[in-house]
Order: sequence, then C-alpha cells, then structure tokens
Amino acid sequence: MIDIDIKQRAANGPNYKLFKKKVPALPREGDHMSSDMDGFSGYVKRTMFWWNEQGKLVIEVEIK
Repeated sequence: MIDIDIKQRAANGPNYKLFKKKVPALPREGDHMSSDMDGFSGYVKRTMFWWNEQGKLVIEVEIK
C-alpha cells in the first residue's frame, strides 16, 4: 500500500481539506476517488510527488 495525502478544495472557498490514506496504486488524472469514512468524493485533478527534507517520498493527490 502507498501512503498519499489527498487535498480537496472546500466548496465555499479557497481552503483545502487534507486526508491521509493508503492506496494500492497511484491514482491517475480523471480517476474517481471517494471515502465514506472520511467524507470525500471527487475526480483526480493532479498527482504530485517529491522527496521532503527528511528523505521521505511525499505523494499528494488533488481531487475536485
């Protein structure tokens, strides 16, 4: 499983909600993601990944 951070823009403003999830594969642009437990649903807008200062791979998925 892969640890990812999921950002979803709040409906009434520029702020994001952030969810941390484990997924079996990296989602691609246009894929649908949802979680009843966390209360998010939407299509993948973009997937970004980078190494942080501690050398850990960070994967961030933005859904719309």
